[in-house]
Amino acid sequence: MTRRAYHLYGMKIDPEKFGCSRDQIVEAAKAEGLPCGGGYIRPLHKQPVFLNRKSGPDYRKVSCPVAEDMCDRSVIWFTHPLLLGTEQDMQDIVDIFAKIKEHAGELAQ
Repeated sequence: MTRRAYHLYGMKIDPEKFGCSRDQIVEAAKAEGLPCGGGYIRPLHKQPVFLNRKSGPDYRKVSCPVAEDMCDRSVIWFTHPLLLGTEQDMQDIVDIFAKIKEHAGELAQ
C-alpha cells in the first residue's frame, strides 16, 4: 500500500455545545437530504468476537472512553462519495448544519 484510502469521514460534535443529541442531528440532516449516520453501534473492543474470547486479554474489563464516546454520542459519519462534490455541494453541507444548529433547541425538546 502506498496511499491511505478514506471511505468514511467522521465529524466530531459536542452535543452539549451544539444544543441537541447526535442522533437528533443525524435525523435532521437526513430530513434535509444529507445521508449520514451515527456510525458504529459499539467500539471494536466491545464486539462479540473480542468479548467472547476464551484466552488472551479480558476485553470485558477494557475501557476506551474516547472510542466509546465516538460510538455512543459524538461522531457523525459520512461516506466518501458525499465529499467528492463541488464547492457548492460542500457549502450545502455547511448550510444544512448551520440550519440544524439554529433549530437545535427545538430538536432537543
